[in-house]
Amino acid sequence: MTNGIEFTNDYVTITKGKCEDIMPTLQSESIDFIFTDPPYNCITNWGAKIGCKSNRIIDAEWFENDNLSPEQYKDFINNVFSEFYRLLKDDHGGCLFCDYKSFPVFYEELQKANFEIRTTLIWDKVNFGLGQNWRNQYEMVVVFSKGKLPFYAKKDTGNVLSYARIPNNLLHPAQKPIRLCNDILQKTTLENETILEPFAGSGSTILSCIELKRKCIAMEMVDKYYNICIDRIKGFESQSKIYNYV
Repeated sequence: MTNGIEFTNDYVTITKGKCEDIMPTLQSESIDFIFTDPPYNCITNWGAKIGCKSNRIIDAEWFENDNLSPEQYKDFINNVFSEFYRLLKDDHGGCLFCDYKSFPVFYEELQKANFEIRTTLIWDKVNFGLGQNWRNQYEMVVVFSKGKLPFYAKKDTGNVLSYARIPNNLLHPAQKPIRLCNDILQKTTLENETILEPFAGSGSTILSCIELKRKCIAMEMVDKYYNICIDRIKGFESQSKIYNYV
C-alpha cells in the first residue's frame, strides 16, 4: 500500500491512506458535514472471511482490514469520532451508516465525543441481502450534531428512506446508491459546503458531492478502492461511463 497519494479537482480531494493518520493534518472546525460509512468490524462481528468472493461483486474482496477485537474496534471508533468533533464546525453535524451490531458502539462513542444524537434514519433496501434466517433488508443511519443541526427540507420528511440496494456487479461490499446519498445530503447541506468522507470505499459519497456541487475531502486506505474512486470521478468528469451510477 502506498500512502499519501492525492487526487484533486474542483470539488474533491481524495488521499490514499488511513483516515486516522490524515485527519489530524486537517484544520480544526473546517468541515461543514460528515457523511460516511465506517467499517462495521464484520470479520469479528459476523464471522466474514477475508477474501471471500461474492457473485454480486466485481473484482472485490469482502471486508478487507475489518478484523479488530471488540476492544481495538472501540478504541479505533473513539479516536475517529474525537477527530470528527475537532474538525466539525459548531452548529453542524453528520450521518453515519451502521448495522445493529455497530450501532451501540457508534451511539456510545458519539456521546463520549460530546456529540448530540439527533435521530436514526432507516435505509430500507427494498430487497433483503446476504444471510440465512431473517436476512437483512435495512441499515441504520445515525444523525448527530455539534450544537444545532441545519435541515433544508420540509418538516414532514420521514425517517425511512426506501432505495433499492445496488444490484449485482458491486464495486465494494458496502457500496451505497448515489440517489440515497443525494437524498440525505440535499436535506442536510448546501452547495459549496465541505463534506468529510474518511472511508470513501467505492466513492458514492464523492460522486454525490460532485453532482450536488458540494466540496468533499475523502480518504481511502485500500489501493483497489482508491483506484475505483478515481475511475468513477474521471468517468463523471468526462460524462462518459460511470460505474453503477444508480
